[in-house]
Amino acid sequence: MARGRRGTTDPVETARTGELGAVFLLYGDDAETSRRVADALRERLLAPGMEAFDHEVFEGRTLGDVHGVLGALGQLPLASERRLVELTDPDQIGAKSASGDAAGPGGRAAIDALVKYLERPNGRALLLVVAPGLDGRSRLVKAAGKAGHAVRLGPLESDRDALAFVRQEAERRGIRLGPGADAALVAAVEPARPLLVSALETASHHHGGRRVDVADVEAVVPESRKTVVFALTDAIGAGDVVAALSVLRRVFADRSVPDRSLALQLVGLLAHQVRNLWIVRLYGAEAGSRIRLPPFVLRKLERQARRFSVPALRAAHAGLVELDQALKSSHVLAAGDPRGALEAWVLRTMGVLDPPARP
Repeated sequence: MARGRRGTTDPVETARTGELGAVFLLYGDDAETSRRVADALRERLLAPGMEAFDHEVFEGRTLGDVHGVLGALGQLPLASERRLVELTDPDQIGAKSASGDAAGPGGRAAIDALVKYLERPNGRALLLVVAPGLDGRSRLVKAAGKAGHAVRLGPLESDRDALAFVRQEAERRGIRLGPGADAALVAAVEPARPLLVSALETASHHHGGRRVDVADVEAVVPESRKTVVFALTDAIGAGDVVAALSVLRRVFADRSVPDRSLALQLVGLLAHQVRNLWIVRLYGAEAGSRIRLPPFVLRKLERQARRFSVPALRAAHAGLVELDQALKSSHVLAAGDPRGALEAWVLRTMGVLDPPARP
């Protein structure tokens, strides 16, 4: 969600071509989008070769106060369109002294000073603030929304929001979406704005530009964790042991993510999926009003839910809770062999392997 001056739904595109104002504040956890916004602003505002004169970067957790930041903002650019001053973690300013000891509530004074600056900012400078830990109710967020942009980053809150975002971006880029293409993109990609935009553009290029069909998405967009979870629960519900273990083997073939981290991601997604299946089994036709998912996703859940009994879903969820705790602890079997622990959960859920003995 963005507050402030006119821009697009994509903060990166706003940084490239939109109206900027005096400040561009990003709060929430999306390091990739923050990096892309910073790159876009540097390319747009700074004259080549003048970065050392018109660009300064401050890390809040290393600062005792905000005076240096305000001093940099008060200067005029030498050759660039505007000075660019970057500040990360403003809420951490003054959190520690130079010796590393706690230094009291310095962050509050820094926020106050930045809010006061934004009341009468230097029109020849832009302040870029990246604050993953900043609360959306902060006075700095509100002040930034008035003086420029305040953008909350992070995943979209629901598949419905993701569908709306894909449609908006397709319309803005002049891309026509074929029947079901928006749903296919949302089903295939994690609900993060930059990932959805990238998938939309990639699928459009595959088609030849200006259009995306389901076949384009299937051809060029890699399988996401969310798609994997649907495939895994499909195989479990069908009693297909070979298919279920094959899905896990395919996921763990990705060596870019440590096995333990990958297992924890899958456990979280599986727990969410099992809860949704449980709700569908309990509430039937009324489930849609309780979990608020797009119709195409709800239809998939209804189809899967028919294959599970309520006791089976209850046992599956309990097993995932135990597995999550084991993976996060020093449990020898789970921590030492995350893939094996997840495979064991699959086999127990399918009734192939007996539950572990209770101490």
